[in-house]
Amino acid sequence: MNRYINPDVVKAQVQRLLYDNPELKNDDEALVMSLESETDAFTLAEILVTKIGEKKAASSGLAAYISELRGRHDDMDRQIESMRTVLFKIMEAAELKTLPLSISTVAIRPGPAKVIVTDMDKLPEMCIRQPPPEPNKNLIKEMLKNGDQVPGAFLSNGEDVLSIRVR
Repeated sequence: MNRYINPDVVKAQVQRLLYDNPELKNDDEALVMSLESETDAFTLAEILVTKIGEKKAASSGLAAYISELRGRHDDMDRQIESMRTVLFKIMEAAELKTLPLSISTVAIRPGPAKVIVTDMDKLPEMCIRQPPPEPNKNLIKEMLKNGDQVPGAFLSNGEDVLSIRVR
């Protein structure tokens, strides 16, 4: 904001103008002319409107740039996943569970156990989240790990995952 125009001073100018000329409250045209000629309200308003426009333009530009960066981020994540898949398949083909490298150790490890829902209608009511009705797999997993019976669901071994530990 322009350092020469203090909004508090402008507000005081406007209040003083209306105090000294109460009839202006009933005459918009005269009030606007008086504000323009006897206060810094118009100058401050022009500065603020200009700055609002500048900030909107900058904000739009940033939003576009953020969107572009998100796209690049997503592309990199897809590339990483593709490279991990290639490495996993090579290790599977070679029947290797561990690959010691100079910079890291790559290993194929069992994935975490996961819940398989075979019949949602048989699930206990406490195991269904609303809305929409869907199984609460975290709760079901905990119950199954604790040895509880959960009709309509069981715990399965997860798929193997690739682990990369950098040295």
